[in-house]
Formats: sequence, structure tokens, C-alpha cells
Amino acid sequence: MTPTKFLIGQMFVVFFIVVLASWTGTQYAAHELGFQNALGPVWFNVGGTQVYVPWRLYQWWIAYEGYAPDVFFQAGLIAAAGGLLSIVVAIIGSLWRARQAKTVTTYGSSRWATVKDISQAGLFCDKGLVLGQKKGRYIRHDGPEHVMCFAPTRSGKGVGLVIPTLLSWTGSALIHDIKGENWQLTAGWRGTFSHVILFNPTDSNSSKFNPLMGVRKGRHEVRDVQHILIPQDSRLIGKYDSEIMEGQGRILVIWQRIIMPNGASILIDNLPAADTEGYAGLSDKTDYHTSRLFKVAALSTLLNVGTELAFNNTGSDLARAFERGTQDTIGRTGQKIVDRNLNIKPTNIIRPGWSVRVLVSKDIILRPYGA
Repeated sequence: MTPTKFLIGQMFVVFFIVVLASWTGTQYAAHELGFQNALGPVWFNVGGTQVYVPWRLYQWWIAYEGYAPDVFFQAGLIAAAGGLLSIVVAIIGSLWRARQAKTVTTYGSSRWATVKDISQAGLFCDKGLVLGQKKGRYIRHDGPEHVMCFAPTRSGKGVGLVIPTLLSWTGSALIHDIKGENWQLTAGWRGTFSHVILFNPTDSNSSKFNPLMGVRKGRHEVRDVQHILIPQDSRLIGKYDSEIMEGQGRILVIWQRIIMPNGASILIDNLPAADTEGYAGLSDKTDYHTSRLFKVAALSTLLNVGTELAFNNTGSDLARAFERGTQDTIGRTGQKIVDRNLNIKPTNIIRPGWSVRVLVSKDIILRPYGA
């Protein structure tokens, strides 16, 4: 409930308490005075009991206090008690609203969890990943969600979270332990109920894994090394940028996935293509359409020369005007032909079987083919 809604409800409750106390005092005074006719008109009847409007007590008090002072004193106490109770309710409501003002959610409602919040979230459990400690109790997470911890170096992530988890978590775990501290402190206990393996390529005493054991010795040795992860006849699927600029001699290609011979597909997420020397893009043959440009230029020259020779040494003004108009028209036509052919972009050609490379800039998980 928002503080504004609570304030409206608080005002309603205070008003209701005041009216109810006055009404109770009015009915008490009427009962003690025997519901006499001098008390005035009745508002309504309930089960034979006459009910007056709540504020009649104060009218009777002014008019009849001298006849029954004790009755009106008791009725006044009842009304005053209601007033005091309404003051107490108003103070409690104000204190609550003051506390709520400290948790303004204008810029969001995120906050540190309280003990009640942690308990309601079910994090005070006896198993799961250790997240911390609160009031002497471990906070653990035993759900399917991911857990990520951010903290500076030497801030206690290992001794506060990792090691307590490894000393209480009975499920499988894969630990990236560069210093070997977690192995030394927890491997003994975990070895009592699970199979514990240390893999350190720089330690001759660690467990070993050699992916080249899958290579057959003999005439297939080199081929097996090359194709142990990506076999022959696999296909690279990608797309290229069809926007070719003036003078561009390379095609920009990105690879999107690898399709194995058995139909399995590996997404490689837009890795750039390169040639065998490592330069980005593919380059084989580029046709700049030079011969076509020379042919068009020669044609434009011939048209201009032809019109010049055809109308040379004409004497009359009409003939000279016709000569100039024809020469201008043919000249503009030839220029347009040249301009159009100058705007033809080069054509890049990659022949089938051209060697390419895939520049890998991120981690890719590859399973041995057929595994």
C-alpha cells in the first residue's frame, strides 16, 4: 500500500473512531436517562432500542447536565476515550508513513534483503551453494538458477564462498583452480564420496588427456590430425557484402556455421573470412572493366570526329547552326555513354576451390567428429 492510500485510510479510521465513541456515549446517556421523550426525536429503532444521532450527546450535555451530572460525566469519558484512541491511531499511522518515506521507489525498488526476505526466499536451507552468512546462519542457494559472485582480489571469495561450498556440496563440480588451494583443502573430503581428478598440463603427476590419441599411425596420420575435429567434406555457410566500392579488390565474407558430413551443425556466429596470408576478405580475380571503358571512349571520339568532318567548311548560316547542334547532341550522347560505363563497379571473382581461412576471435566448443 502506498503512503498516500494509507493516509486516506488513516483519516477514515480516525473519523470512524471519533464518531463511534460519540455515538456510544450518546446511547449510554439515553439508556441511563430511560429514553425519555424530552431527549428529542429518535433516528431509528433496532430491535426495540431507540437509536439517536451521534452528536445528540453534546446537545443533551448543555441542556440537562444539572439534572444528571454523573451520567453525562461517564458519557463524556466514553467520547473522550474515543478521541484519545483516534490520536493514538493517527500517531501510529504517521510513524508508519515516516518509515515508508525512507523506502521511496521513485528510482527503483531494489534494496538489501532482510532476514525475513531471505527466509521467505528459502535461502536458509541446509544444502546448496554457499552465498554468505546472516545472523549466524548460512545463506544457500539450491535451485536451477545461475549464481555469479563479483568481488575484488583478496576479498574472501574463496574462503567465504568457494571452499565452504566444496566442503558441503555433494554434487559434481568443475573447478578452475589456478593456485591449487581449493584442491588441497577440499579434495580429501570430496574424495570420500566422489571421484576427484586433478588436471594440470604443467604437472607430470596430474591426470592426463591427449586428444592426439585419436590419430591413427600410418598413411592416414596427417589427415586424422587435420580432420579430428572438422572432417573433410564439411561445408562452411556464410554471407558476403554485395556493396562493392570503387577500386575494391576484396570480397568481405563472414562465416555463420559449419555443417558436418553427418548433418550436424556448429554455429560460429559471424566469424570473418581471410585469405591464406591472414588478410581480411577474399581476393582472387578482379575485373575493373577497363577494356569496356576504352571501347566506349573510342566510340565517343569517333562520333565527335565524324560529325566534325561531315560538317567541315559549310558556308551558309543554316548549315553552320545545324552543324553546331548536331555536334553538341552527339557530344553529350557520347559523354553520357562514357559516364555510365565509368560508374560500373568492379567485379570480384573467387574461383571454386580457392583457399580460405576462418579468423576465430571467440571460444568455440568442438566435439571430436563421430563422438
